[in-house]
Amino acid sequence: MMVLGFHHIQITAPKGSHERVRDFYGQILQLTESPLPQSMRDKDLIWFWAGPWLLHVGFEDDVERLRTAAHIAYHVTDCAHWRKRLAEHGFTFRELGHMTGDRKSVV
Repeated sequence: MMVLGFHHIQITAPKGSHERVRDFYGQILQLTESPLPQSMRDKDLIWFWAGPWLLHVGFEDDVERLRTAAHIAYHVTDCAHWRKRLAEHGFTFRELGHMTGDRKSVV
């Protein structure tokens, strides 16, 4: 028996930020929004596909997101493209250098 990988990752966003979430993940990162299954439609969620993985975004308040080290690390094919695309949308970067052979940046 073994763990084969992740089925999904769940993160949170502030209540009422659905439009910003759809803009960032759907428009800027170009992830595909997934319809919720019937059994989940009463939940305050938006799901996106990132390759074969699902990203679940739930909405809740009173989470101090800037005080935690929780994060998602994206693996991309062209770091320069994504840095430029995110910068065009007002995001700034801080270089972390190389870890495990990959270039790392924080948005």
